[in-house]
Formats: sequence, C-alpha cells, structure tokens
Amino acid sequence: MKTLVTGGAGFIGATTVQALLDAGHEVLVFDNLSKGYADAIPSQVTLVRGDVGHREQIESVLRDYRPEAVLHFAASIEAGESMKVPEKYFRNNSAATLTLLEAMLAAEGIKATGKGYNARVEAVLREALAKGLLNPQPAPQSDLLDAGKPKR
Repeated sequence: MKTLVTGGAGFIGATTVQALLDAGHEVLVFDNLSKGYADAIPSQVTLVRGDVGHREQIESVLRDYRPEAVLHFAASIEAGESMKVPEKYFRNNSAATLTLLEAMLAAEGIKATGKGYNARVEAVLREALAKGLLNPQPAPQSDLLDAGKPKR
C-alpha cells in the first residue's frame, strides 16, 4: 500500500516507516526535519522536506504521490515547552493537522475505496467538531479526571 508518513524522520515516525517497509508497503516521508533526522529514514524511502501546516506543500505531495494511507506523526511533543508556548503547539498539533486533513480532502484521487475515503475524513472531522476535540481551550480538569471512567 502506498503510504505517506508525516513526521517520518522522528523516532516514532521512523520506527513506523521501517515497520511499513518490513510489511511490504511503499512509503514516502514528509517532514520538515525540525526534530527529526534525514539519516533516520531508510535509503529506499524518499524524503520530501516540507511542513504539514503549509497547505500548498502537502497538497502537492498528496496529488503527486497519491497515497492510499496517510499516517500523521508531525507533532510537537515537549510537555514543558507546551506550557510556556501553547500557541506554537496549537498551531502545529491542531491547526496543521486540520490543514493536512483539508489537503487530503482537496487532493483528488486520494481514495482508498472510491468516494468512501473522503467521506471517512469528513466524518472524522465532523465527529471531532461535535465532540469539541478541535477546541483550542483545554478541557475542564473534572472532564480529564473522569475520562475513561464508566458512566453511571
């Protein structure tokens, strides 16, 4: 399966890329190398340097490569810094992810099963919006403490 891996030069992304190759998949990595390393990517994998927050860049890659699957690992993960500079983390982890999803919808031909692929992306976006998962405001502490507990 043709798979695009964003953030594929980071530890988790590169490990996933190797697992995909071992399973016989064709992989393309899209990474800005802000935290990842080009030498972490196996030699048989093409690296495209770019940022998922730049719509034209990611949409061009999606149109040219036409992946059947997209695995998104291009996220900022430093917890301490995220408390000091939350806007950077919101921009990269939320806004850039939305940009990627919009680019996936716009890039014609990215369909695993006809129109079903785009329908699934739209359904995920609608569900996330309905549940408030794309809200930049943090969840109340009580909601976080109750997460995963059975409802009574």
